[in-house]
Amino acid sequence: MEQKPIVNWQSPDTTPEVGKGKTDIFWIAVNYKREDAWHTTVFDAQYVNKPLEFAEDDTEKEYPLDDDCFFDMDGDPIESIGWYRLLEHADFNGYYEPITFRESYVLLGWAKYQKPEYPGGDYNV
Repeated sequence: MEQKPIVNWQSPDTTPEVGKGKTDIFWIAVNYKREDAWHTTVFDAQYVNKPLEFAEDDTEKEYPLDDDCFFDMDGDPIESIGWYRLLEHADFNGYYEPITFRESYVLLGWAKYQKPEYPGGDYNV
C-alpha cells in the first residue's frame, strides 16, 4: 500500500517563521498560465530572511553585519526576504534566484519540507 506524505499546507497570505539571517526549505504550490491554460505544480523553494543591516558607524554602508548576505550581479550586498529558488551553475556553487509572483504565476500555498524516509532502512548520504 502506497503511503503519501502528510503535508500541512499554509495560506499564501502567511509567511514561514525563519530566523533573521537564515534560510529554510519549504514546498510551495504554484498556479501558472502557459499557452492560455492554467497548470499547478509543487516544488521545493527556500524562504530567505536576510535583511540588509549595517553598523551605525558604517556611514558608507560598505560592510553588512551579516557576512552571509546575498549580493547582486555587481557584487553589491542586497536585502533578501522572500521566496527563492536554489539553482546550480557551472562556474560556481549554486545561487539563489528570487521567485516573482504575478497575475500569471500565483502562490497557492506553502508547507514545511520534510525529506521522505526510504522504506528499506536507515540509509543516510
